[in-house]
Formats: sequence, structure tokens, C-alpha cells
Amino acid sequence: MIHYRTIKGDIYSPKIYRSFNAARKQARSNGEDVIAFSSKKAAQEMSDIHLVVKRQEPKILTAQNIVSYVESCDKARALGNYERRAPERAKIEAEFVLSLFGFDELGRAIESKQYMSVSRKWVRFSAPILLNNKKVTKKTLLKGLAQ
Repeated sequence: MIHYRTIKGDIYSPKIYRSFNAARKQARSNGEDVIAFSSKKAAQEMSDIHLVVKRQEPKILTAQNIVSYVESCDKARALGNYERRAPERAKIEAEFVLSLFGFDELGRAIESKQYMSVSRKWVRFSAPILLNNKKVTKKTLLKGLAQ
């Protein structure tokens, strides 16, 4: 279960929250940031494996969630140039707006968001993946998953 702490500068709050909403409310009232941890133990130890929460609430990510995300990225990268009308290009862009933000079953912090832009001349796609706050490849992300 995900647990939260608030932080201001380098100082963590002593209180650990089980609810994202409670942590966010406290952080807003004191001008703090919310940090998510994969477990209560990790929050108590102030583990280096955490996520800084801005807007999106972190989730527990299953192996299937991660595999589906990687497959979507592969599909987007395989797209070629599109000499179609603007509404059709916008529909293609809207199809690839997935993100991963949370912790997997191994306790790893995962953060990734797809960025897609389609014009008549080119297709640009990127999906940088941060695993435990380090940039990795999809192969590293998929390592160790029970499928």
C-alpha cells in the first residue's frame, strides 16, 4: 500500500499518511511537496525509492499494466508519416497519451509519459522511462516482471 510524507526543502514531516488526499491537503496548507513511498516501511526509513507527486496520484502497477504500456509505445514508434487531414492526425495523437506513475509489485518507482506529435511530414514520439529516478530502457523496465 502506498504511503506519503510531505517535505519542505530537505525536511520531511514526521507524519506518514495513508491517504493521498490528506497528504496533499496538508502539503498545500504549508507550502510543501508530497512524496510517495511504496510501503509504510519505506516511508519510515525515508527510502531513496520514492516519487515526487505533482498532480497525478501514484498507483500500484501490475505487470500487465507495464506490458500494455510498452506495447503501446512500440505501436506508436512503428507509425509512419501521415498525409491525412488534421482531425485524423489529432485523433492519432490522442490515442497515445498514456502514462505510468506509481510502484510495481517489486516496489520499484516507475514514472513515464508518452509524448506524440503528428504532422503531414513527420511523426515524433517519445516516452522517457524513469525507474527509481534513473532513466532506463523498456528492456530494463520489463526485467523481472512475472508474466
